[in-house]
Amino acid sequence: MMSGKALGKSINSQDLSAWVSSANKAIELKLVRSSDSRLNRVNVTEGASDSIVDEGRRTFGPQFTYPLFGEEETLFGYKHPVVRLHYSAGSLYSFLGMSYTYKIDNDPEALAKAKRIGGVAPKADDVLAIVRNKLPEKGYTDDYNTFMEHVRRDEQGAFKPVGEKVFEYSLKHEQSALVYEVYKANFSTPRFKAYNAALQVLLLFFIEGASAIDEEDEAWEAYLVFEKREIVSGAGSVGATGYAWSLVGFSTIYTFWCWPDSKRLRISQVLILPPYQGKGHGKELYNALKRDFILRKEVFDFGVEDPNDEFQNLRDVCDVKDLLHAVNVARKSLSPPLSQSMLPSAVLPSQIGQIDGATRQALDHVIAQVKDGAYKLSKGQRTRCIEMLQLHFLDRKSKSDATAFRLSVKKRLFKHNEEVLSGMEASEMKAKLQETYKNAEQGYRDILRRTV
Repeated sequence: MMSGKALGKSINSQDLSAWVSSANKAIELKLVRSSDSRLNRVNVTEGASDSIVDEGRRTFGPQFTYPLFGEEETLFGYKHPVVRLHYSAGSLYSFLGMSYTYKIDNDPEALAKAKRIGGVAPKADDVLAIVRNKLPEKGYTDDYNTFMEHVRRDEQGAFKPVGEKVFEYSLKHEQSALVYEVYKANFSTPRFKAYNAALQVLLLFFIEGASAIDEEDEAWEAYLVFEKREIVSGAGSVGATGYAWSLVGFSTIYTFWCWPDSKRLRISQVLILPPYQGKGHGKELYNALKRDFILRKEVFDFGVEDPNDEFQNLRDVCDVKDLLHAVNVARKSLSPPLSQSMLPSAVLPSQIGQIDGATRQALDHVIAQVKDGAYKLSKGQRTRCIEMLQLHFLDRKSKSDATAFRLSVKKRLFKHNEEVLSGMEASEMKAKLQETYKNAEQGYRDILRRTV
């Protein structure tokens, strides 16, 4: 017997396409706090929706649903479906429920039409079963009162962040005195295995191609960002802490052995939840990761697994901004200035044109630190950052300095793309290399503008 979804797709031309809905639009995600209004329910009858009054502002939709509902990301068999997957903001304990106005299984007209065109009665997708299959076995309920009681207990002290606190920060543009805390955990950390099971569901919704990390693999680590807030008077007892936490975002890290006795870290996944996006949390999380990696003596360097353009730009801005600050600090501390003999022999004076001697020496000093691994940047990122530093201090009036910089970058670009470029005619290769250089320089300038 054909499934409801298969039938729905095969007879769309017979007007059953009205029963196909976008899964991305149907799924409603929310981070819930005890201060949110209760859901006021209206008894559901065919033809009447399950009306919900929701005064919270932490409701959002998924970016991807194909891991659950297939490549077309559709639900079959409902009119106006709403699938609610609500999370307790800190512990991620969840509520799963669904409402709709009509279901095809109960629609006589649709059933009669199906019999006329194929003799197979359409059947709606079992949406809740599909979502339920992805949730932690003991991490959800279908009763909203039970869910809200869990939310209240979380805020009364039952939930505290998982792992070891490594950093905290606040956002300058926020009027309230909110504090955000970063915690580090791995699969030997108490409570992390259960917490990670909930995190993995969120990854499916927001990171394309995401796959669950193996909880038996001890090489995995995670860094978790939580909003720490004081419970508002009247919201209930706050226990001994007086604070409650909400998940802001997280990153997963994989650890590789590096000869002879070091570790090489790879940032695998980074997710800032939609209610917190666009506020600077991504930069703060990346900077917290970098600070902790630098402090860890066993870490040789760290990289990023297949970063998209947005994350690579964020990474560049953070790294270059830190290095420009380091140049400024070094310049002030070089009194008297470093002599050339104090710099590593491999470091040549930077092609930076007519700047004062102290700045020149400070820049060379920071570049030497980058090359020596003090900032633990991966090889490719070290090169990019050094080139951006050199471009920032380049004397644009000096033709010789500009030529030296251009040739240096082109040499690297040719080596990186040698296999492709070597197959071209000389004139074509020259033009392509110039185009690649121009794109790289423009990209660098765009990053430098964002460091101001």
